Amino acid sequence: MRERAISAAVLVPVLLIVLAIGGYVAYESQQDDIEIDLPDIDLDAKGAKFKDRITLSPAGTAGSKDALVLMSLWGVGNWMVIYLAALQDIPEDLYEAARLDGAGWWSRMRHVTLPMLRPTLLFGGVITGIGYLQLFEEPFVMTQGGPLDSTLSLAYHTYNQFGFGNYGYAAAASYVLFAAIVALSVLQFRLLRAKD
Repeated sequence: MRERAISAAVLVPVLLIVLAIGGYVAYESQQDDIEIDLPDIDLDAKGAKFKDRITLSPAGTAGSKDALVLMSLWGVGNWMVIYLAALQDIPEDLYEAARLDGAGWWSRMRHVTLPMLRPTLLFGGVITGIGYLQLFEEPFVMTQGGPLDSTLSLAYHTYNQFGFGNYGYAAAASYVLFAAIVALSVLQFRLLRAKD
């Protein structure tokens, strides 16, 4: 019973994060349409013309974002194994002592389980954060940044700029990405450091 409760306590936040990302994607897909004015172009002597307005709908981009979110779920199983190993490493004596002191389920979770999981949570948070800031393979293979650049990540944009010959811009974007990774990692280390 204890293992199921602990597994659920670890799995539920991971799934809530995925649902939050999915909700954001669904919200963003409800944006207004983008309209582009085009000049009239004669096709032949009969006077046939192109439409003078094209409407691009971001609703068509939602599927590509959903696909990337679903593909990002692929690594959740690996982290579940790591968290389960960390949970099994917590000594049963700590839970027994907390029960003898009259601690309920929530108190044991808050004062025993989470502090003992802090190093694992820090490792998982830092590695996952770095991985998502460097997101490249998924948009490159699946969507190539489209449609309407809706799946264009900073790493893929930097790659494109190198391909276009904008080496200075791409190098600057790489430094910005590096600074963002350092800032996120420092923030996570400060939030999850061991309290003395």
